[in-house]
Amino acid sequence: MEYKVLVRKGLLAGCVAISMVVFFFLYSFLSITSLSEPSIRLNSPDETANYFFSRLTATTGDIRYREDLLSVTDHFLHPRSMVGVNGYVAPVSFVGMPYLYGSAARLFGIDILLFITPLLALIIPLLFYRFLRSIFSFRIAGLSALLLAIHPAYWYFANRAMMHNILFFGLLIAGLAALASIRGRFASAAPRRIHFGRIALMMSGALMLGTSLTVRVSEIVWVIPLLLVIACFFWRKTSWWAVMIFIIGFAAPLFFVFASNARLYGNPASFGYHGYGLFSLAPTLDAIDAASTAVRNEHYSSLGLAIDELYRGFDPLWKYILPFGYDPEVFSEHFIQYFAKLFWWFVLPIALGTLLLIRRGLMDVAEKRNYALIAYSICSSLIFYWMVAYYGSWIVQDNITNIPTIGNSYVRYWLLLYALSLPGIAALFVWMFDRARWYGLQRLIVVSMLACLVLYSYDATYLRSNDSLAAIAASIRDSQHKLSAVRDLTEPNSVIVSQRSDKHFFPERRVMESVENFNEAPLVRALLDAGLPVYYYGLWEQDDADYISKRYFSNFGFELVFHASVVENEHLYRAVSASPDSDFRDPSLLR
Repeated sequence: MEYKVLVRKGLLAGCVAISMVVFFFLYSFLSITSLSEPSIRLNSPDETANYFFSRLTATTGDIRYREDLLSVTDHFLHPRSMVGVNGYVAPVSFVGMPYLYGSAARLFGIDILLFITPLLALIIPLLFYRFLRSIFSFRIAGLSALLLAIHPAYWYFANRAMMHNILFFGLLIAGLAALASIRGRFASAAPRRIHFGRIALMMSGALMLGTSLTVRVSEIVWVIPLLLVIACFFWRKTSWWAVMIFIIGFAAPLFFVFASNARLYGNPASFGYHGYGLFSLAPTLDAIDAASTAVRNEHYSSLGLAIDELYRGFDPLWKYILPFGYDPEVFSEHFIQYFAKLFWWFVLPIALGTLLLIRRGLMDVAEKRNYALIAYSICSSLIFYWMVAYYGSWIVQDNITNIPTIGNSYVRYWLLLYALSLPGIAALFVWMFDRARWYGLQRLIVVSMLACLVLYSYDATYLRSNDSLAAIAASIRDSQHKLSAVRDLTEPNSVIVSQRSDKHFFPERRVMESVENFNEAPLVRALLDAGLPVYYYGLWEQDDADYISKRYFSNFGFELVFHASVVENEHLYRAVSASPDSDFRDPSLLR
């Protein structure tokens, strides 16, 4: 009997090991594509910035770089997803990912940067299983972990190696799994008795949750309320020392973020977020201080003054909590498009299985057996509503056609929502498996449904749209070709101005964004006066360039002259100064 158990466990371990190897290559498709080219190119400004700053952290130990020309370009000489501050270029995105990935690359080499996310994507389903196992049965938890591994949203963004959504999701699940392990391993122990194993799990869980917010600080508006709701369900099993340990572990990574913000942006309450500028909580903090001062005054009007100060100060904070507004009509439509229609083959099983789970949870509460399932249902519902309203109220157009695709921002923002819904499918499969009349048929039905999920997910991830992995791989190769051509056609110290092509040319060339109505024209004039070659990259023909020169650039004393064709319909135009004695006369800036 023991021999059969060992054989069964060995076969299971072998299957898991083989599956992990297969999934590693599936998750590394784009990373392998990028590494096969001479220069690393990525498909979005955020990925380009995260890779650049992670590499910079690994090689120099610093997350910012000095740009001498920021002073003459109003701190505008940088790619998208970066910001110029006090002579340095720093991340617009959150600093957690570059620090974490840069530290790993410092230890294991630069080449690991593009494979950290695929490696994490292999581990996260195991952590997801551990978390769900504290709530659901072995079969539901295990099947949910498998469904996560094949879900198109997870599969897709596991390949987007320098997007921070998988990292955030993994750290969040790791923290919840550690806290869930306390309940599983020490359920019989006295809650107010200090136990070193419980302390270790509590601290590691708190650190993981806190670190997840260094990757996406914006998620703090729902993560902290979620933790408070969870605490309400289990407060009787919590002691004061556990609360203190959790607060210390949770706050430590956030203090690191505030210290980094002070160094990067000049204020610990400022964040490189919300466009190209800095978002700051400083007005809110100042208003709170002014309100407390007003309350200490002896005048009868101090209370009204305090309320006015708080209202004024919390206005920017409210814009951070709901930066995109609150529009039920808009976020309902986006939820239908990107949750229901885009991955329609998951929707019906989720709906039916969720009803089964709610029924089971209500029975557990009625019988006073277990509150974990109903707690999961309530917390998941709150997260669903908040994240759908928070991100869904934002009208974002990530592609020209505005057709819902897997690469849209809503999909990566709602990655957690897709994961939280998977126990519903697993519960339905288990229910069907247990109630089919014919033993062979029940396996065939469940296996066939699972196979359909895999096939449709593969199609959505690799083939279906212009944002599919196959299309992105082709785009990366196209970027390599454009970079190679432009590098041969321009000087090493030149500046390339474009609307959305900076990801092709940075960091091999300095880049600057062309904004509405070519309002960057005075900055281009300053670069020409500083002695640098400046090129515009666009889809224009010579007639278009002549019109743009006359309409927008003539007042600044320069014009666009055709330089070369890079690819079909995409050309390079040189900004030529009307004053011949201003050409390239400052050799100190030629580098």
